[in-house]
Amino acid sequence: MAVEPGGGAFQAVAIYGFIGAVASTPVGVAVLVFFTHPLLVAAIAHRRGGERLTVRKLLLALLALAGLAAALGPEFGTLDPSGVALAALASLAMCGVVLCTGRAQERATSAQVNLHATAAGTAALAVLTTALGGWALPSNGAGWLGVLAAGVGIGVGLLAFFAALRRLGPARATMLSSVEPLVSIAFAAAVLGERLGPRQWAGAALVVVALALFEAADRGRGTGG
Repeated sequence: MAVEPGGGAFQAVAIYGFIGAVASTPVGVAVLVFFTHPLLVAAIAHRRGGERLTVRKLLLALLALAGLAAALGPEFGTLDPSGVALAALASLAMCGVVLCTGRAQERATSAQVNLHATAAGTAALAVLTTALGGWALPSNGAGWLGVLAAGVGIGVGLLAFFAALRRLGPARATMLSSVEPLVSIAFAAAVLGERLGPRQWAGAALVVVALALFEAADRGRGTGG
């Protein structure tokens, strides 16, 4: 069994870039820049002769991004250029993850691709963290429980995403992943008691509507052809 090794390396770069961006840039800005990758993946897939990116779908993708901006409410006051650059690097690396793992699934299952990509990414991050002297282990049981829960959540999430990638294709699966920040916002409201303003509700609704119409455009082309 041969599995594309690039996916794990790109995954490590994406994680490093996003965490670095969050450390030096407002979270809303980092997330917004990172989630430009669905549009980039759609453009690359179109360029490579895969899923077509029509003008209508391009406008819907931009509409979904605008909805994310409204829902996240990023603060653009004083930005650290290096943080924005790291978020952009993470976005580009995520494109590499999607394209490499999509190709790998032509000859391996979603679970196998997830295992190999995650193992390679973990090894690359371990080497990088050791080289930079950045290890900071949890100091109590709650911290270790958080690490375990995060690991399980990321593993299940990646497995579900890779499965969707196999069934829907890179552009559609990645575009639908734009709901991820909305789930985080809803979780913060339900568990942490954060209050959502009218702009956030309107932005979330805009994302959902835009993604639904994006999917409808694909179904309409499929049934029409």
